[in-house]
Amino acid sequence: MNKQNLAYIAILKIEDVPWSRLTTAYSRASGFSEIFKRLWAAIGEKI
Repeated sequence: MNKQNLAYIAILKIEDVPWSRLTTAYSRASGFSEIFKRLWAAIGEKI
């Protein structure tokens, strides 16, 4: 990866990702943002 891509990834927010446009082996990734938010909340509670 180049520096421009790494800089973009560093400031990327979950809300900025077009999850409904990304596909997975099972379907669309529309629910991923909610899953990530719940995981981070669970991890934050343990720290």
